[in-house]
Amino acid sequence: MGDYDDVKISLFDTDRPREVGRHVIKVTYNAKMAHGVGDGLAFAGNNWQIIGVKKGGYNLTGAKRLSFWANGTNGGEIITEFKMGGITGEFPDSDFASIGTVTLAKEWTRYAIDIKIKI
Repeated sequence: MGDYDDVKISLFDTDRPREVGRHVIKVTYNAKMAHGVGDGLAFAGNNWQIIGVKKGGYNLTGAKRLSFWANGTNGGEIITEFKMGGITGEFPDSDFASIGTVTLAKEWTRYAIDIKIKI
């Protein structure tokens, strides 16, 4: 779905980790519209077609927030939405939550998504 070839994910990037000697997940989005969609949706590996059809996941009962650190290569990069959950299908997520538009700084910044799991 979307221009999925516009996304590259490195699960063990060591270029600019938040802590020395650690690694980060680096997501690079180039917005070149590789498939001419231009909708801003880019699911890596075109994995949209399998979401919600495989049993599994994480039990987040009692969790209040999902927190993580993020930064931009240059600073000023705009993220339309950070989201967790919201998958539908035979094995849907129990809930979803998000934070809206974020402008990334070049420095690492902590973000948190308030969640209230309805189980």
